[in-house]
Amino acid sequence: MKKFFILATVIMAASCSVLTQQPHERYVESYFMDFRPYQEIDFFISPNPFTGEYTSLGELSISVYPAVLDKSKKQGVKTFDDGLYGGVTTTLVKEVIPASELIDYAVSKALELGANGICNFRCEKIYNTEYTRDGNRTIFSHYEISGLCISIKSASKH
Repeated sequence: MKKFFILATVIMAASCSVLTQQPHERYVESYFMDFRPYQEIDFFISPNPFTGEYTSLGELSISVYPAVLDKSKKQGVKTFDDGLYGGVTTTLVKEVIPASELIDYAVSKALELGANGICNFRCEKIYNTEYTRDGNRTIFSHYEISGLCISIKSASKH
């Protein structure tokens, strides 16, 4: 009887942990930051340190927070009165920012400072953890772009 009770407890505990996981479809996320257009204008970008002669101009740090859009107004989804509080229910989504736009922010700022290159370039997605009754979930917050703005001295930048 004791073994049965232990076995039943283990099975119940294991089944409860399965209930907290939410089913979801498989998804693959890819984010390509294309540096080729900047090579054409003779601007150097690399995630690695620059080994040639350069003058360090300063550390660049940019945070980009996507706009929160009202999807119900934008795509013609009907809004309705919630019946309890008299408010209107809407659907909010974060805007999608293409990688090219994020690089443009960094290059524009570097050019403004007199740089012709950014080394140690990084662009990261920052997530926040939200604790809910059904478990934890991570929510995309913003992008963090950073790098060292440099003025390359030699004619051969690559």
